[in-house]
Amino acid sequence: VSIRNQIKWGFIYIGLFIVSFVFGALSNQLFAPNFAGISNVKWDDSVGKVYTDIPYGDGKLNKFDLYVPADGAKKSYKLVLYIHAGGFTGGDKADDAIWGKSFASRGYVGATINYTLRNAENTSANVYQMSLEIKKGVEVIKSEAAKKGYNLDGMIVAGGSAGGTLAMLYAFR
Repeated sequence: VSIRNQIKWGFIYIGLFIVSFVFGALSNQLFAPNFAGISNVKWDDSVGKVYTDIPYGDGKLNKFDLYVPADGAKKSYKLVLYIHAGGFTGGDKADDAIWGKSFASRGYVGATINYTLRNAENTSANVYQMSLEIKKGVEVIKSEAAKKGYNLDGMIVAGGSAGGTLAMLYAFR
């Protein structure tokens, strides 16, 4: 392979990288504020209410946030649970408040949940344990929603990255 060919392909690769980078940056600016129909909601009491840091277990991180719509007159609601990302080692439910608020503004009960993370403090945490925590958390979320007058008759569970894995584990159980 000649040096001229190597230089030509080098410029092609660099050019493709630059085009991809620019397209990625532009698409992030154009589409990120409304990813999958999820967007920031102007949140106040007319839209709904947030209950934060509700415990569901003994672990330090075993807490969830509950987002309920303001229209407490319905007989039943669907729950949308969003489990945060973070590679099983980081992340927090508060990072996903946009999801809870967006769904509550559309008449769903939303929840975001934390789970024990595997890190320097807790090297024994594992995905199986985390999945059991999510299962327990769902039962407490249902109970808390009912106490607040929001009877649930269906549920959607989703998450980002590690949270998506935990959501699938919950769904397949």
